[in-house]
Amino acid sequence: MPELGLRQGMKLEQLLYMPSVVSIATMELTQQQIIELVGEILSDIEDGKFDDKKGGKGNYFDTQAFRDKSKTKAAQNIDNLDPEFAIGNDLSVQPITSETRAKIVEALESLERMGPVSFSQIFSQRLLKTLDWTTDARHRILQHLVGVQSEYILTPDNKILLNPQTQDDVAEVVELTASSVSRLVKFLKVSFPDDSVHPVSSLIPGHQIDRIKGEYLLGLLKDDADLYHPERGWKKSSKVLAREISSRFGFEFAPRTVRKYIANLGEQKDYGNKAKENIARIDAIIAEYMERPDLFDSKLGAWKLPAKNIRRLIREERGMVIPKQWIEALTFENCNQSQENLPKRAFSERR
Repeated sequence: MPELGLRQGMKLEQLLYMPSVVSIATMELTQQQIIELVGEILSDIEDGKFDDKKGGKGNYFDTQAFRDKSKTKAAQNIDNLDPEFAIGNDLSVQPITSETRAKIVEALESLERMGPVSFSQIFSQRLLKTLDWTTDARHRILQHLVGVQSEYILTPDNKILLNPQTQDDVAEVVELTASSVSRLVKFLKVSFPDDSVHPVSSLIPGHQIDRIKGEYLLGLLKDDADLYHPERGWKKSSKVLAREISSRFGFEFAPRTVRKYIANLGEQKDYGNKAKENIARIDAIIAEYMERPDLFDSKLGAWKLPAKNIRRLIREERGMVIPKQWIEALTFENCNQSQENLPKRAFSERR
């Protein structure tokens, strides 16, 4: 069965809520990026790039050129984006971008309309409607996440307080598709009550929650001089460390899982930097493919295709040769394969 598109996969009430003018291309953009995008569009107009275009100018909203420009903008200045929402001490969620919206409105007012035109043909109105819908949807997503992650939000240094939450969980509550949730939070940042700024995606740990907590607990063990040396690394085996995590914190991890988390943190002296980099790359690639609903069932926590098929797809699309047992292991809690149990080709790249 072919994968459903954004609107095809929505329930009726979801379709009624999402206005038809909303552009999928702009759903990933923050308001900061949208005002930059508007500036580029106005510059193109001033340069006469649209003088030879026929028909309603509002149709630019539906063009491939606009989608491409939006995608390009989404990939720019990601690390320098400001938060769009702030969470107060009372855990209320407030948007903090009203001035940005006002600037967008002011910029769009400089556009001249030639003759009468229907709403569907007015670019500025369509863009503002998308902006308002996106802001409201993000607000609802954050309100839900605050309810789920309230303890962690108040004490963000303690990863143990992070509760399980997937994009599917969020989508079900806010009545959107998981792909819409993914787009809406992709670059979104939020300010916590302590004024620290965090990606909203950090509140949706998904299938990485065990890794996040495991690496955090290893960080706590580093304070024990009997277990860790600042220059030489870990003094004890992964088996001992797994036992320490269990006795001190009540979390159960297999020794091979602990070894993998240590490698992720770059603190295992037995492996060179190149191997560590490849381990991190493999983890990131598999995690990326696990976010694809056509390949991975997030509710069941299992691949929809055999591991060998996923392995072949990754090899064809990304040029990475990954053993299928690694792919299989990452779908189950506390069953991650350690790199020393994998064949040498685990870290090879197709030439």
